[in-house]
Amino acid sequence: MEPEALFESTDLAPMLAAVRGACAPLATGQPDEDPRYRDSFVDIKQEIDKLQGADLGRVVQASLAFLADEAKDLRIAGYLALALVARFGASGLMTAALVYRSVLAQDADSLHPRKPVQRAAAVAWLNSARMDALLGAAAPDLRPEQWQSLDESLEAIARLCAEHIQSDADEPAGWSAATRWLEEHRPADPTPGAGSAASPASVPVPDAPILGPPPKGDLSQEQFLAHGRVLHDALLDQGLLLQAAALARAVRWGALNEPPHENGVTRIAPPREGAWTEIDGAARDGDAREAYVVAARLMFEPGFQWSLDLQQRLAELAAGIPDAALKDYIEGEAALFARRLPAVLTLHFADGGPFAGESARAWLAGFDAQRGRGQAHTDAGDSFAQRLSEARAEPDLGRAFALLDAVPAATARERCRIDLLRAELCLGAKRAHVAYGLLMELKRRVEGMQVMEWDPEVGTQLYESLRRAAIALRKTSNGNGVAQGGMHPGAVVEECERLIAGLNPTRALELV
Repeated sequence: MEPEALFESTDLAPMLAAVRGACAPLATGQPDEDPRYRDSFVDIKQEIDKLQGADLGRVVQASLAFLADEAKDLRIAGYLALALVARFGASGLMTAALVYRSVLAQDADSLHPRKPVQRAAAVAWLNSARMDALLGAAAPDLRPEQWQSLDESLEAIARLCAEHIQSDADEPAGWSAATRWLEEHRPADPTPGAGSAASPASVPVPDAPILGPPPKGDLSQEQFLAHGRVLHDALLDQGLLLQAAALARAVRWGALNEPPHENGVTRIAPPREGAWTEIDGAARDGDAREAYVVAARLMFEPGFQWSLDLQQRLAELAAGIPDAALKDYIEGEAALFARRLPAVLTLHFADGGPFAGESARAWLAGFDAQRGRGQAHTDAGDSFAQRLSEARAEPDLGRAFALLDAVPAATARERCRIDLLRAELCLGAKRAHVAYGLLMELKRRVEGMQVMEWDPEVGTQLYESLRRAAIALRKTSNGNGVAQGGMHPGAVVEECERLIAGLNPTRALELV
């Protein structure tokens, strides 16, 4: 089928020429040197590696141009795939599969990266937890011909990977994460007219909010945010402003911890500048409710969950709406947020802009946000540490677990520490297989979440404990068994050492 038909009526239609260019052979031939040191390659990788605020449109454009003009590289094709899925959902997946298939189909000897292990790593990157989360949030809104194109591309990718890419024999060749998504969502008997290429914004909101049970299985952080945003916007559209405010703060603030910083400056990208102009424009039109809705939607944009200036603005806009409970709720929650994470009053975004400007700090001071903060925080921290110590000292494993079950955990970091102690106790009791299962589940649950980026200490401890469990498991199975999760213990050890090196290079050098 001609690409024009596949891209018709999709948000990707304007990119058809760029996609054709990325799929076509290079006019000048493949370069011999590894292109990963080029400025264009580094720029793309740095943008895609951002935890928040990545400019996905820029990644898409730059990656397509790189593949069209500079080199056919599986790493860039992978970065492009992630950006396309994140930005365009299912139609982005279809496009990414087309491009990836064409890159793989180039001369295998000239394809970058050249080393077999690097090629295998590039393909494995497609099946990361981050990609799984993005696919999980993608609506299956393809037309029949698009389903067919995706199916054909993924089959070709699997075949080409099996022929040219060395990989773990226990893992299906190719883009297995996308193949699983296709198998779960593809219509059993697609017919013309089934499916739609409509964007999420064009899907009508039901008369009542859909507040049913979430999908089966644990949600990743990115899936959790995606589902939360849909529900939040539906509540706003139905005028349920207080309910939407409560949902937004539960989703966006519930698992936040104080981010690392140097001299008060964090690595968090600043909120989108144009958003303030949008609020001002809506406010000038004289509709306080509409202006409030514009501002409220920002809670789900990168960086804005940290902005106390936004909270002050929301409270001011809520004052113009005949609902006193809304303004009181926003003010009370902002004060509690500042009390729980007092550093937000002094921290700054990566560009130097404050989380809380002078006006916002004065606004919060009026609620006595800092009253009793220091002692309450210290007492809570001491109590948590004491209860963990009591569980650690308990010689009976069952009773120790019961003590841990009774420990309240207010943050994601505290929940991680409890689970890490469970695994540590199992290792001490020579129950490596139990520790391994606990740690693999914890790894799956938190990998890619903010706690791993902002708390490398917890991440390092997790991977060190998992490495110890895998080593113990490898010894008991004489190196021949396959551990839970489908990986050989030896492979888990190597993966943990690589992850530790990324979080704490000094500690990685000390591993024995």
